[in-house]
Amino acid sequence: MQPVSVTPPSAETLQLRKAGRDFEALLIEKVLQSARPKADGPQADYRAMADRRLAETLAAGSPLGVARMLETKAK
Repeated sequence: MQPVSVTPPSAETLQLRKAGRDFEALLIEKVLQSARPKADGPQADYRAMADRRLAETLAAGSPLGVARMLETKAK
């Protein structure tokens, strides 16, 4: 049995993945913000932080496929 060789992703590929995840997070955050009424004062700040964190967490899995698409197009 021969060992399997795995080539680590290039710096460009890693940058594309991050850009895709960041873009997906931005899109998800905007959808979350538009899904509820505007808040005022401290509640608005808390809601914005919560939306941002949730969007980043969801985008980590690249549910919209933007990160995968960028990586595929770059090859």
